[in-house]
Amino acid sequence: MQSRGEIRVVSNNNDGLTILTPAVEARMKRGILRSAITAAGTRFWAEKGTAQLTSREQQAARQRRSVIKMVSFQTDDDQNAAKMTLKEGQQVLYVPGKGFDAPVDGNAKDWAIDPQQMMVTIGQARSQATRSADAADPNADQGEGTSSDGLNSQASTTAGVNFSLGNTLASTAASSGGGLFTDANQNSLSGQLTSPFRGLLAGAAFPGNIHLVTGEQTYTFNDVTLSPTESITAPQVSKEYWSIGLGALPAGQITTGIGAGTSATPDAIRIPQVEAFVVRLDQYGIADPASSTAVPNQNFAVTGLAGNAPFNPEIVGATPLTDSRGPNQINDRATFALGELSVSQQGNNPQIGMRRSDQDRKIVKDPNGNDNLDQITPNADVTAFNDVADPRFFTQVPTVKAPAPAIPNVRDALTNIPRYSTSDNLRRAASTTLTAEKLSGFANRTGQTRFVIDGRIVDITGYRGR
Repeated sequence: MQSRGEIRVVSNNNDGLTILTPAVEARMKRGILRSAITAAGTRFWAEKGTAQLTSREQQAARQRRSVIKMVSFQTDDDQNAAKMTLKEGQQVLYVPGKGFDAPVDGNAKDWAIDPQQMMVTIGQARSQATRSADAADPNADQGEGTSSDGLNSQASTTAGVNFSLGNTLASTAASSGGGLFTDANQNSLSGQLTSPFRGLLAGAAFPGNIHLVTGEQTYTFNDVTLSPTESITAPQVSKEYWSIGLGALPAGQITTGIGAGTSATPDAIRIPQVEAFVVRLDQYGIADPASSTAVPNQNFAVTGLAGNAPFNPEIVGATPLTDSRGPNQINDRATFALGELSVSQQGNNPQIGMRRSDQDRKIVKDPNGNDNLDQITPNADVTAFNDVADPRFFTQVPTVKAPAPAIPNVRDALTNIPRYSTSDNLRRAASTTLTAEKLSGFANRTGQTRFVIDGRIVDITGYRGR
């Protein structure tokens, strides 16, 4: 059966993956799932693992009937035609207007993709894809996204915070940071350094992906005990990410191009006395590079970071406060896209974080497709790079350069991690506004309205809410 298009996806993440075709939604946790569009319909093969398939057209039809009749009654046949479980080793055809055929045993001869051949040629194919995109514009990345590798980072205690001008309540601050692997089409198998870098001569190889990196200073108020009604994060959310925008409050959805953004109605707070606001990135579909624990491979690939002037993150719907705090800053919109401020809880103790993000290197691809001539400029704000093996995406080289995670009490992942005491007036005002909003319930209950954070007095007495 000749296909018009075919994919083979491997998932090793417990969060799973979703494939959407015009007619069917397919979900799988761990395993290998194939899909192909043919003249007869859409085919699926659960090569490894089990997949849940849902007819999108029949689901939509039932929803329309439900709106009309308020109550939708359906037969078992209708239900079976709309949904099915595809067991390991089975393949099935979905016929538009009819539903799923009976599943049969899968057969590799029915499919065009040969995984063994892919393993042989994936390195050349990836490099060629990058070169083809860069041939038209060496500063643009137009490759297809692939799964991202994981990150590994740790937290380290670095400073202290005290509550003052009321009850004396001791608190602590900790820094964390790490690097997030990005799309495999934004890499160099070799490259050459544009200038000497940490013992390496100009022209030396510096292979690897572009990574997003984030450093975070988290202030934990250990002696502020929130009541159950004073939780400072949204329900079912362990950590909130907030960014700083300029001008009037946003009127619609904000997108960033890297998997983070807002809902259609943004949760935003105006910063008093300035034309700026803080806004919550409630759509956060990317692993946080500053996570204090390792995370599994994610299924979202970050693109658009290659070239002299990376076009991503592409902020739509707001004017971001750009970030030039790093002496060697490469990407001044990364901080907005990954969140400049964070809100979380450690038990019943509130935490406010100040963050800075960037990319760990600049890669300008050789327009003639020679990886050896790719121009690589590492970000000197990254405190250390490790040589790590990456057999998934870099089979041709034994190790690649990846940003090192923080080591407790030894080093941070990034230099110039933001601190409240040394931040500019706008960033301190944004942090104070967010602190006032999140601790307003606690302040109303206890009367405590003045704090000392990083040696600076923060007074939220006059805050009246949104």
